[in-house]
Amino acid sequence: MFFHHPGALLWAALAIPIAVLYLFRHRTRRVTVATMMFWDPVFEQQHTALLPQRLRHLVSLLFQLALLALLVLALADPEFSSGSRHPRQSIIVLDCSASMQAIDSGSGQSRFDMAIDRIRGQIQGLRTGDRLAIIAAGAQPRIACGLSDHAGILMQSLADIRCQDGPSDMSAALDSAEAISVEHPAHETIVLTDGCLPESILPNRQVSWKIMGSPETNVAITQFQVRRNLLDPENCQLMVTVTNASDHTAELELDLLRDQHVQLDVIPLKLPPGESKTEFHDLRLPEGGLLTGRLNMTKKTFSGPGDSASEAPPRDALELDNQAAALLPPLRTVNVHLVTNGNLFLQRALEAGPVVRLQVSSELPKLPLPKPEILVLHRHVPDRIPDGPVIVIDPESATDLWSYQGQLENPLVAEQDAASDLMKHVHLQNVLMPEARHLSPLQPCRVLATSLIGAPLYFRVPRTSGDVLVLSVNLDRGDLPLRTAFPILLANALSWFSEDRGRISPAVAAGTAPVIPLISSLRTDDDNNRSLTLTSPHGSTRTVAVERGAAVTGVLDQQGIWKLSPEETADTANPTPNSTDPTAAQMIVCNVTNAQESDLRFPIAPEQAAVTQTEARIGPPLWQWLALAGLILLVTEWLLFHRRWID
Repeated sequence: MFFHHPGALLWAALAIPIAVLYLFRHRTRRVTVATMMFWDPVFEQQHTALLPQRLRHLVSLLFQLALLALLVLALADPEFSSGSRHPRQSIIVLDCSASMQAIDSGSGQSRFDMAIDRIRGQIQGLRTGDRLAIIAAGAQPRIACGLSDHAGILMQSLADIRCQDGPSDMSAALDSAEAISVEHPAHETIVLTDGCLPESILPNRQVSWKIMGSPETNVAITQFQVRRNLLDPENCQLMVTVTNASDHTAELELDLLRDQHVQLDVIPLKLPPGESKTEFHDLRLPEGGLLTGRLNMTKKTFSGPGDSASEAPPRDALELDNQAAALLPPLRTVNVHLVTNGNLFLQRALEAGPVVRLQVSSELPKLPLPKPEILVLHRHVPDRIPDGPVIVIDPESATDLWSYQGQLENPLVAEQDAASDLMKHVHLQNVLMPEARHLSPLQPCRVLATSLIGAPLYFRVPRTSGDVLVLSVNLDRGDLPLRTAFPILLANALSWFSEDRGRISPAVAAGTAPVIPLISSLRTDDDNNRSLTLTSPHGSTRTVAVERGAAVTGVLDQQGIWKLSPEETADTANPTPNSTDPTAAQMIVCNVTNAQESDLRFPIAPEQAAVTQTEARIGPPLWQWLALAGLILLVTEWLLFHRRWID
């Protein structure tokens, strides 16, 4: 034991005056009385009780000396330690991954709460000169509090840490701990984790690993995706993988729901220990919706060869990964009106779309066109292009949007805009095009393909009333209609005008930082200095950047549905973050589908980790317990010796 303030031991000298005051005896006062007859019985009783009275005062003196000893020791601030007397410098790395939310069967607490309680105890145990830092190890490590000796600041920083729904980057968190540490004779780095970490972080890590909780059983959905059937878009195919991360056979049911309450199907599953099973399920859902898979545990969820009938079966320790979702946009038909004097290739390419409803005529229909209808004009065009989405192919005259400069003989594609969704998977190089129209746009446009002389062969004219796509190639000559690029080009155009209705965005894993391609309603021609508002499932918002038609979301650390919306309409348009309307905002489904996080059996055992530091003190310092003992002793002494007992 050593004392942080040894000079306080000099206060023990107060024992001398306390003892003197207790041993000092007052002389009795002499009083003249008429007779001693009445006083003799009193003196006899006083002499009889003289010894107990003296002992009573001696015990009181011992109480006072013990109280003084406790107070002096508390002022001296003692500590039991076999190591150095230098103040300690501790850096605590707190694992904030999804697996830390598992409930421990022994304590009934989550592993994260157990770690928080341990850090609170260490903060309470700070002594003079000690400093402590806290690092939250999530998908992106965060220094919650730098090296500090202020217990209030440390407690507030600890209260602001939240557990995430994805894996933690422990290696980066340990790098951060090394970055903020300074040379110190009593330095320690403590990692509070449940051991669900990759083994690659173990080598050359001189830290103290503290494993929270005990191994638990768990069953999880580790994959959940949906897609439309390419041949029959009204049908969709669901792929779901369920993993049994336990040493027991798991019997359970997978409930498939639409929009959280409509039961679609129930799939019974029986999984051997430590195995996964992937199911493919066909569903007919032209209306789309939010598809949800939930693991419904049966009465005997887990069973094993050594289990007896009297023993309670193990339980699933982590509820977070028992549910996953995928967003299936509604299937909406695209009404297309083709005006042509006859071109079989063009008509068949438009009809190839499984959701296209094509109407063909030789004359321009009566305006305005019903919405949502896409007008396709082949060759013959009016002087003014009608409002609404329009596709113009091989125009033979000038309009209000372009001038006609004559014919282009044997044009070759010199450049095409690969960044535009309109040119996705379209390759026009080496396509034989003997003839095309030489058009000059009369207003700003986006050129998608140009010839060697710089003449636009395919361009988009943006309008508030509806964009216009112009392809100047003669389809009757050349092999463009015979190439796969032609139906793909038309499919991209129809998808552009239909605002990506029916396009499926895959569900993403929690803890990742995906780059999300934007739907048409959120795209613009110029993405420079643009930003969108990203709303989390819990309602918090942040601003994200847009680059090349995609949103850079950053880490999605919460399970549920995230929402991308224009910055200026974030507070008024579709305020409910869990809405599934794809026209109001773009939805991103985030699931906990990490097999490593769902395995709660300690992939890293405590003995695998290198422990090099001394165990840090936890709980209140010794002087507080000494002060508490002194207070109890003071109350006891007052009750015994300073109350007047009346018989």
